[in-house]
Amino acid sequence: MNYKPYAISWNTTYRCNLRCNHCYLDTNALTRQSASELSTQEGFRLIDQMAELNPNLLLILTGGEPLLRKDIYDLASHASQKGMMVVLGTNGNLIDDDIARKLRESGVTGIGISLDSIMPERHDKFRGIPDAWDDTLNGIEACRRQGIEFQIQTTVTRENFHEIPDIIEFSYRLGAKVFNLFFLVCTGKGQDLTDITPKQYDQALRQLYEIQKKYQGKMMVGAKCAPHYRRIVYEQDTSSPLIRAYAGGCPAGTHYCRITPEGDVTPCPYMPNISGNVREKSFAEIWKSTADFQTLRDASLHGRCGVCEFQYICKGCRARALATTGNQMDEDAWCDYIPGKYGNKVIHLATSEIFGTEEDFTLAWSIEAKGILKQIPSFGRGMVIKGVERFATKNNYPEVTVDVMRAARQEMVLSKKTAFPMKNDEMVQSPLSSTSPTRGGEVLTGKIMKSPGIEFNRHSTSHDTVSTGPGENKYPPPLTGEDKGGEEPSQGEEIPWSEEAWKRVGNAPDFVRPGIYKLMQKKARQHGYKEITSKFLSEIRDESMQLASKRIKNIGFDELRMDAWDKAKEKLKNVRKKEVIDNIKAFLEERTVKNEGIITKFQAYLKTAGDKVKEETSTIPVWTEDAKRRIEKAPVFVRGRARKSIEDFAIQKGATAITSELINQYMKNIPSFVKDKFK
Repeated sequence: MNYKPYAISWNTTYRCNLRCNHCYLDTNALTRQSASELSTQEGFRLIDQMAELNPNLLLILTGGEPLLRKDIYDLASHASQKGMMVVLGTNGNLIDDDIARKLRESGVTGIGISLDSIMPERHDKFRGIPDAWDDTLNGIEACRRQGIEFQIQTTVTRENFHEIPDIIEFSYRLGAKVFNLFFLVCTGKGQDLTDITPKQYDQALRQLYEIQKKYQGKMMVGAKCAPHYRRIVYEQDTSSPLIRAYAGGCPAGTHYCRITPEGDVTPCPYMPNISGNVREKSFAEIWKSTADFQTLRDASLHGRCGVCEFQYICKGCRARALATTGNQMDEDAWCDYIPGKYGNKVIHLATSEIFGTEEDFTLAWSIEAKGILKQIPSFGRGMVIKGVERFATKNNYPEVTVDVMRAARQEMVLSKKTAFPMKNDEMVQSPLSSTSPTRGGEVLTGKIMKSPGIEFNRHSTSHDTVSTGPGENKYPPPLTGEDKGGEEPSQGEEIPWSEEAWKRVGNAPDFVRPGIYKLMQKKARQHGYKEITSKFLSEIRDESMQLASKRIKNIGFDELRMDAWDKAKEKLKNVRKKEVIDNIKAFLEERTVKNEGIITKFQAYLKTAGDKVKEETSTIPVWTEDAKRRIEKAPVFVRGRARKSIEDFAIQKGATAITSELINQYMKNIPSFVKDKFK
């Protein structure tokens, strides 16, 4: 088997501005001076050695707090220029607009930020510093303003166990496209921390599986340091994409490792057994020949893990086994599963479901499509190639273009073959599904994206647990570009489709389908839609028919005639557009049944084409002074959305004025920790 490194966590420094109770770096390590850290030149040499094994790997620059290294931008830039996907693991407290901009310019593609509660005082207690919650959200806002993408990570404990659904929803409203729930491995400062029980651990994973359904295609919801999650998913849905894994389960020592500030190499951050030092040996030599790594690759598991039918896709947490038994190959004590429920035969994944699978092209790919493919983490690239080419073959596309990739992506989301949110210009986001722990919420798995969100009150001390089961949403909708003072929505943000709308487009001719996908995304943004529905398709169809009617009149026709296509073709210089007209004509001529409803509507539009249409405007109720004072208390980047929502509510109610009492009526279905910002 090819044991190529696909992700590496580099603790670039021990220094940190927080004092987290659970950190796997002990107190003495955190106070260490920077003299022992790899120098800038040593860091460059290490990156070069990593690139020899895999120039496209995911490099996680973490700490301590990596922003305390003055050369962090140089290290990131060097790795990015080598072709690596560089992400930063940080607590976010030091990030301002200048730092966020520098990170983006140095090639950092995303940031992982910790948030352990929606309650500021609880987060601050966990992180050991007052006002850490406020500083974290300031960092998130700076990332948003500077266009650098982020994910939220939460370490689950007994104190925040009941908050999991609300923290996930909060993360989505902040604009995160990935949320990871971390499960403690009791090492470092966390070894004496009272933790959740194995029963709560299992309960949290089952709850996570139900919650993630709500965010499919919008925000990835995953578990870290919890390989048993795949077994729980398998029990619910044997075809779920969440079961995907590296061959052999947990990638520690097989496809993933950690490097300490002074250059020691360990299988993962929670495993202290040192396999070598990059000051003494090359990284490639350590990776290929270390005894500890070879033991993990042989995967001769003991105890229940050794006879479990899920050992191939789970393998248990090797760090937890080492911490609790002293043997990294022993059973994971946090798993309460008794092997044998599904027979004694080991469950294997299809090759197409395994991260790191290499896949050759079988179809032609455009240069632009190949460019997008290079942006995908190398461990997920083979799966993407296979999935896109399967879609292209099924739909008779001779070449994979950017539009074909987008259409394939949308089909995967709707068919639930992917659980990951994806950009228009990125086919897939394939996160590390196994152990990739780092300090301070600092693992970033895959390339994440921008999404307008909402900020909740930073100083609220009240909390009402809100159910966020599948399909239920008691929160205000995310901000749109219009809500932010007219700023255009992110061009990278994919607008989801309803199943009915997707099926309608599937009935369109092959030669126009990719164009429809692209047009609907553009129009949905312009119209402020958060979902492309069948009704919206009809609206845009009618809008397009009106535009076509005007153009038909402009070239001298007052009625629908096939020769209008020929006249239009004469005026075109673009060869591709002429081909589209030929395809449309051929398609229309082959149809044996006419759509009389559409023809009648088209003729009506043609008859009135050019006539002026009066724009209807709704009268917005006036705001009373008391209501104005309340809305001004809302955070700046949520204020526009809140104002518009309240005005819409007032119009719906037939109110002539927006009063404090009307705001109270509007707030009835909003959680208390959101309401407090209007007091």
